[in-house]
Amino acid sequence: GVDPEKAVIVLEGERADGVGANCGTGPEVLYKVLKIMKKVRQTYLMVEPNAGIPEFVAGKVIYPASPKVMADYAEKFIRSGINLIGGCCGTTPLHIKAMSAKIKNKN
Repeated sequence: GVDPEKAVIVLEGERADGVGANCGTGPEVLYKVLKIMKKVRQTYLMVEPNAGIPEFVAGKVIYPASPKVMADYAEKFIRSGINLIGGCCGTTPLHIKAMSAKIKNKN
């Protein structure tokens, strides 16, 4: 992987309109990554976490982060200055609905 601070500096040097992190992990890890990126960024920050780390249970892949968990992190992302929030693997319309309701009128 690339150091989050270095990624921001390189991408902004290439005139990226925004930088961010997505997929591969849940919101708790990406929250920490985005806090690091925020220290050096000059542009928009984006995040799209998975709905947790996938688990194989009873023959099915499940993502353990509930809509409430994702909504709580969406609020944390907004409060920390993240400009664009979405969801990646395991995120359902119910997750997005909960996230939207939680952050509506927050910024």
